[in-house]
Amino acid sequence: MIWRYLYETEHKNTFPILAAASICTAEKTFVCSDFTGNTTYLYTYDSGVPVLVTFLAGEDGAVAAHGSFVLSEDFGTESAADIRQSLETFGIAAEVEEIER
Repeated sequence: MIWRYLYETEHKNTFPILAAASICTAEKTFVCSDFTGNTTYLYTYDSGVPVLVTFLAGEDGAVAAHGSFVLSEDFGTESAADIRQSLETFGIAAEVEEIER
């Protein structure tokens, strides 16, 4: 299941707080001229840990992707409300919506 969440601008500097959830990260930069804006997706799986991937627009079609594996057992992913509440634990106010595959 894939969830997309949008967080309020004043909370954009709260990502370092996610380090408290004991996460592992990966980064990649690539070019995509069709990319329209910054967003974050939460990928959830039937078995396996959820992954947060943030895409940030750069200049001339550059996109930076930052992925974080969420290893916190307390991070709920059963519903949009669970995800919203889990993000609020880290001080992130977010709009959460399910994305159909």
